[in-house]
Amino acid sequence: MSNITIAPVTPDTLPMFEHGLRALAEHLGDPYRADPEGLKLAITTADSWCLALLAQDDGQPLGALLAAPYFSTSRGGPGLFVSDLWVAEPAGGQGLGRRLLAEALHAKPAWGHVQFIRLAVYKYNAAAHAAYLRMGFAAQDSETAMLITGPPLDQLKGQS
Repeated sequence: MSNITIAPVTPDTLPMFEHGLRALAEHLGDPYRADPEGLKLAITTADSWCLALLAQDDGQPLGALLAAPYFSTSRGGPGLFVSDLWVAEPAGGQGLGRRLLAEALHAKPAWGHVQFIRLAVYKYNAAAHAAYLRMGFAAQDSETAMLITGPPLDQLKGQS
């Protein structure tokens, strides 16, 4: 695993990237609901609004990162929200997650100078918690993640 490369996802590497996202969902016990065409549009077009990175070695996917930019007034600038970060079992513990995050900071110069990274980690995923703490991430006890989806989201959409 000494020849690991990290590069933006292309239409040709999209199947390997999606393999990583599916493996992450399975590991976490989550459903995988991403529409392949929607994912492709979000990450591989000229005006894509997400960043997708794939780490591979000799054509084997070893890591994947999916992130999007956002601006925070409370943080005072632009940041990245990492929605998915997957490292394959054979590559675990070798710093590949850190490398993917570092690459994400420089992958889209048009997004400006990223001042912070935000991500969520499942409470039961002790290995991920430990890895993020080693990198310098800190839990935000003052915040609660909230989600709206399905009929309540549809109702909100109709109130414009």
